[in-house]
Amino acid sequence: MKIASLLLRQSYIDALSSLSYDGVSIPVFDEYVISGYQLPVIPISTYLQPKAYVLVKNQTVNDASLKCGINQNMSLQLDVVTVYDSDSGGFKLSELIAQEICNLIFTGNTLNISNAELNIWKGVLESTTNISEESQTNRIYRTVLLLNHTVQQIELTT
Repeated sequence: MKIASLLLRQSYIDALSSLSYDGVSIPVFDEYVISGYQLPVIPISTYLQPKAYVLVKNQTVNDASLKCGINQNMSLQLDVVTVYDSDSGGFKLSELIAQEICNLIFTGNTLNISNAELNIWKGVLESTTNISEESQTNRIYRTVLLLNHTVQQIELTT
């Protein structure tokens, strides 16, 4: 038996390794931004130059096994974060990057995430939520994609 949550998160990180917006590569992190990581700047205009990144987070796993095989219902969130200077910005950039993510992981309504040790036979975008935050120096706009999956662990033999 494998820890399916780790396998699914890594599958998303791998699938999103080519994520970019307007020629700028957007990094994808597992739960938290790596300390000291220099986030990319997306030059929208001479005045707006937000930073952007994606977090794979808040994963849940529930057993859905029948008599044979290990089946699980799993969810995770892709948190698209854009960081602007104070008194500027909006949700548009985080939503556009979220759309790029959907373009990478879906063909029509079919999820294109795979893993050699998981049969991901169902994957759907359940919801999208916009969240804004503000500090003294920044405005943060987030678009959170909640994805649900039904998976079966593949028993590998040696």
